[in-house]
Formats: sequence, structure tokens, C-alpha cells
Amino acid sequence: MACQEPKKTVKLQSRMSSLFQVCPALTPSPSVNCEIRDESIPSGRGDKMTLRRLLGVNLFLQVFDGSASYFILSRGESELNPFVSAAIDAWGLVWALLYWKLLVCALLTVLYLLGRFQVIVPLRGLTFVAIVYASLAVYLAWHLLVSVST
Repeated sequence: MACQEPKKTVKLQSRMSSLFQVCPALTPSPSVNCEIRDESIPSGRGDKMTLRRLLGVNLFLQVFDGSASYFILSRGESELNPFVSAAIDAWGLVWALLYWKLLVCALLTVLYLLGRFQVIVPLRGLTFVAIVYASLAVYLAWHLLVSVST
């Protein structure tokens, strides 16, 4: 059985050929590849590995942030995030940090799982979150060094 072209393709080709008959200068040469590709959109196995690595980095940064926050907050510092601060007041330091870190890890995992359907959005999202938390990790490490030295 011969492979048949979909009807939409046939209609598009007939419209294109009628356009080329009206304006012959638009007719593509046989050597021109008319395939449209967006090279900025990643796809393939390597991108899945990148997403997996980004998820790992983000989860590690969440563990670091939670540990550093616990260390700093247990020494008497105040939490700047109003949501986490309210949770600390209601549930205590350990349960509030555990709740918020598990929530963020769950959201990061959902973002990672979206990569099964579309790679670019989770890739950019996980990269953005990793940059934000890496910057926060540098700040927290500096804050830890200052608080330990005093």
C-alpha cells in the first residue's frame, strides 16, 4: 500500500502552487530545503538528561537552603519570607521548614515531569530556579560565615 499525503498537506500544496503561478519569483528552487526547524528548541535524549541534572541540582539546593535556614533561624535570626514566618509561628521551626521545602521539591518535580510533553518550558524554569537558589546559597554561606565568626 502506497503512503498517501494528508489532505491538509495537499490543500496547502495546491494553494502554494497557485501562489507560485501568480508570482513565479516566489517559486523555490529544487535545491532549497523548505523544512522549517527551530534550533533554539531542544529535543532529544540529551535534553532529558539536562532536565534530570537540573532537577538534581535544584533538589540539592533546596536541602542546602533548608539546612542553612534551620541553622540561621535556630540562632535567633528572623525569617524574611512572610509565608514561612507565619508557618514557623504556627507549627514551629522544623515542621514549617520541612513543609515549605517539601512543597517546593514537589513543585520542582512537577515542573520536571512537564518535560515529558515539552522540554523548553521546564528547562528554562528549572534553570531559573537553580540560578535563584544558587545565588541564595552564596548569600546564606556568607551569612553563615559571618554568624559563626561573631
